[in-house]
Amino acid sequence: MDALETARDDVYRVGTIAAADLIEGHGILPFGQVFEDLGKGESWETAFENAFGQSPNAFYVAFSKRYH
Repeated sequence: MDALETARDDVYRVGTIAAADLIEGHGILPFGQVFEDLGKGESWETAFENAFGQSPNAFYVAFSKRYH
């Protein structure tokens, strides 16, 4: 994902694809859980893992392999 750090417009496109990928795999409800956990003071990484069952880094690696 290093290339995305230098291509700002692509970050939004890839973010949209990543969100769609998460919704396809987990449904929409885990997104609400992320915000609930954030409201309880959890870090975004912990909130993500609680909601989607994997760390953000694990998701990034799998996502990059799937769409690279």
